[in-house]
Amino acid sequence: MTGEIHWFWLAMTIAVIIWYSTITIYISFRGAFDIKEMLGRLDQLAKEEREAVDRRL
Repeated sequence: MTGEIHWFWLAMTIAVIIWYSTITIYISFRGAFDIKEMLGRLDQLAKEEREAVDRRL
């Protein structure tokens, strides 16, 4: 009986580590993509503001 429980908990531990790693990697890539998008939008906004200031001068 003890051997069966050992294998169960070993399998559960491996499954949880794989699940946690997958979620962590997914969130990391998604976050990097979102940050890249936000920086692009901020750059575009800054360009538009500079152009508006140049037109006023």
